[in-house]
Amino acid sequence: MNEKLKKTEVERVIQKYRFDAIKNLLERDSDCWSSIVGIKFAITYNPEKKIKNFQCVYLHHTDNYNSNDYCRNEEE
Repeated sequence: MNEKLKKTEVERVIQKYRFDAIKNLLERDSDCWSSIVGIKFAITYNPEKKIKNFQCVYLHHTDNYNSNDYCRNEEE
């Protein structure tokens, strides 16, 4: 497999992850959406490491906290 093809395959996997993260957020019920007070999507590029980072961050207030509803696998 040549280098260009490998990069293309990795980019497809990353793009699918981004779409899945957005899709999962959009599928939340109306109780979750009514509690959201801020949302931010960001794709950043680190030229020294030559990597892109994707973040979906939202702030909401709830009385029904469940730790299983939150992803704690933040990448640096």
